[in-house]
Amino acid sequence: MTAQQLPDGTYWEHRGLTHRGTVRPGGRTVLLLSPGPSEGFAPRATGGWGLEVPRADVVRTTLRTTCRWQDEPFQVMAQEGDQLVLRHLGSSRTARDLGLTEVDRGVFNTTVPLSAVTDLEQVRTPT
Repeated sequence: MTAQQLPDGTYWEHRGLTHRGTVRPGGRTVLLLSPGPSEGFAPRATGGWGLEVPRADVVRTTLRTTCRWQDEPFQVMAQEGDQLVLRHLGSSRTARDLGLTEVDRGVFNTTVPLSAVTDLEQVRTPT
C-alpha cells in the first residue's frame, strides 16, 4: 500500500477529484468534504471544508484494496506496520484448507507480511 492511496470506502467524484461526502436529506444533493481549502468549498462549523452539489453532478465510487496470497483472492482490511489483515474472497472450504481464522460465519481473515502478497491494487468501482 502507498501513502497516495485513499482508505477503502465510499467516495464522490466531482470535477475530476475524489472526495468524502454524504447525501443530504431528500437525496437531491451531496455534501462534499475536504480537509483543507479547495475551489468552491466553504469552511464548516464542525471543521474542514464543504461544498453542496446536485446529486446529478457527482459519481458515487467505492474503493477496495485487493491482493492475492497463496494464489487466493483477498481484500485488505487493514495495515499494521509491515503486516496486512486480509479477508478471504474465495470459498469457505478453501479458507479452511488454508487455516484461516473464521471471524464470523463464512468470513475468514488472516494476517500476513506485506512482502508475502502479490497483485496488490486498489479497485475503483462506480456504485
